[in-house]
Amino acid sequence: MAYRIRDWDKHFENAGSRKVESLRWVPLPNKRGFGYTMLIRQKTGEAMYGCWCALVGLASTCETRGELRSGLHWFDAANIADLIGFSHKTITDTLVFCSKSLDWIEDTTSTSQLPVDYQSSTSLLDGNTPISVLCPVVSCSSLPSTTMPNMVQHVDTYPTCLDTPTFREAWGEWEAHRCEKKKPITQRSRTMALKQLAAMGPARAIAAIENSIANGYQGIFEGKAQQQRDTRPPGPVYEKLN
Repeated sequence: MAYRIRDWDKHFENAGSRKVESLRWVPLPNKRGFGYTMLIRQKTGEAMYGCWCALVGLASTCETRGELRSGLHWFDAANIADLIGFSHKTITDTLVFCSKSLDWIEDTTSTSQLPVDYQSSTSLLDGNTPISVLCPVVSCSSLPSTTMPNMVQHVDTYPTCLDTPTFREAWGEWEAHRCEKKKPITQRSRTMALKQLAAMGPARAIAAIENSIANGYQGIFEGKAQQQRDTRPPGPVYEKLN
C-alpha cells in the first residue's frame, strides 16, 4: 500500500505552513460538506473521523507532507497503528472508506475491490452530505436502521463533461439539499437530471445548481442572468425529482 492524502497542498497548507520545514501544527479545513457527512453517518463514523484527523497530523510530519511514508517505506495499517495509537481495525476502516468512497486518500498501489461491508458504497445513503465527491452506492437494506435516516445517495458515474471535482462537489451539495428538504433523489431522476445538465456544460450546470440551492428550490433552475445569456427559452432543468 502507498497512501497519500489527496490534494495535500491545496487543503492542508497555507502561506505560513509553506515557510516552515518541520510542522508542529497543521491547518485543518473546518468545512462540513458532503464528505464529512458521509463519513460521520457511518456506524463507526465518529471513530473514523478522529482517525482521519490523526492521519492528517501524521502526514504533516512526514518527509514529503501528505505521503504516509518514511523514506522509501510506505506505512501500512499496522505501522500507522503504532504511530498514532488507533486500533488496527479503525485505521483499516478509515483508509478503506476515505480512499474508496470519499477520495480523500489515494492508494497508489491498490487495485482490489472493497470488502463486503463497503461494496454498496457505489451508491450513497440518503442524507446530508461535497463534496464531491464520490462514494459508491450503498444499499439501504444492507445498513443498520440507525444509519438510514438523513443519508444521501451518490453517483458512481458522471457524464464525461461533468466528471470534474468542482461539479461533483456541486452535485453532492445538491443531493444534500434535497435530503434536507426530505425529498431525496431517485436513481431515475438523477440519471435524467445529469443528462440534461451535461447538455448545459459544467459552468452553467454548476451555476444553476448553486442558484437553486441558494433559493431553496426543489428543482434545478438557472438564474435570470444565466437565462438572459442563453439563447434557449428559460426554464428549469427539471421540475421535480421524486
